[in-house]
Amino acid sequence: MGDALTGGFTVKRIGILPALALAIVPLLSAVSTAPAHAATGDLSTVSITVSMDLLGLPSSKGPIVFQVTDVPVTSGPELTGANLVTNPSDWGGSVTVDVDNTTHQITVATQDSNTFGTATVTVTSPGLGAITLVSDNLWEPEAGARVQGGIAPTSSTTTTTTAPALMPLTFGTTGDTATIGWTSSVGGVFFRLRPSGAAVFSFTAPAPTTTTTAPATTTTAPPAAAKAVQATPAFTG
Repeated sequence: MGDALTGGFTVKRIGILPALALAIVPLLSAVSTAPAHAATGDLSTVSITVSMDLLGLPSSKGPIVFQVTDVPVTSGPELTGANLVTNPSDWGGSVTVDVDNTTHQITVATQDSNTFGTATVTVTSPGLGAITLVSDNLWEPEAGARVQGGIAPTSSTTTTTTAPALMPLTFGTTGDTATIGWTSSVGGVFFRLRPSGAAVFSFTAPAPTTTTTAPATTTTAPPAAAKAVQATPAFTG
């Protein structure tokens, strides 16, 4: 820069550096963490097996069995009498099994009424939790007198037994499998699938917990501001 003479003094024209603007730009991102759901989630697919038999009868060569594997849970029953896989004793009778994600219930219902002394239903699905009985009127005692061991009565060997009002029921969940079972507690007493009868169980399936983690927050430090330089007059004599 040039010098200027002013009153015997030479003044160096030095410009004052402007202050740099501070730019702090933090990277802000909200952290969204979904809470663990207490509500029940849905089941996507199920595998179901139904086995029914008349134990103790000489004519029994094994249970009638219905089965489906990894079928989608949709509206309507996931298993019906059309899913027969084996029937060595040539038994009649069938049930439907419906898994409902709207009501979170499993319903076992009569499709084709017949008589049995034992029945087992298993329902397996990833995430299936505990089941709870809602109602059970699936079975009714077979009409007429029955004898111990299921032997046809004669005039001299008749032994009358009294059936309970309902076939005794057990149920529970282990792992991802719910097991529902009925077995007559009185030898020779059998039960008939009640027309329009059904057993209903509620189920739990905890919804997955989803957690979203935000990226780490970064702050950019501003550059150091340049120090202003003061003009100093020089004495020239």
